Amino acid sequence: MVKYKTEQRKLMQSLFTKHPHEMFSAKEIKDLLGGESVSISAIYRNLSELEASGLVRRCAKNGSREAFYQYTGIEDCKAHIHMTCTRCGKTVHMAAEDTDALVQSASKYKDFSIDRTETVLFGLCGVCRNL
Repeated sequence: MVKYKTEQRKLMQSLFTKHPHEMFSAKEIKDLLGGESVSISAIYRNLSELEASGLVRRCAKNGSREAFYQYTGIEDCKAHIHMTCTRCGKTVHMAAEDTDALVQSASKYKDFSIDRTETVLFGLCGVCRNL
């Protein structure tokens, strides 16, 4: 099946590449893209296709049933575990050496393998922790 690069998909990819360390709900994406110009069904359809192609990942925030999406299309992103603040929503990459140490430590525990591209650690960032 042919995949078309629609104007909505271009707008969404542009939004994600400008904000690679942020997660957005479908409603937030709609609002950021101008609301009326992109339908919510087009946003969900494009999110599904972007997720299937590995360019975005879907996760839930603590205390929310809503799905949030983050861009993972940059190569650097795939080798890191993400850490997301449950208060402000900021997402950062864990340093490569720390990611490696965590993955190696987990593999020693009952031979468990961590998928770096799907792992998000939730907690409070330094700014929110000090509020």
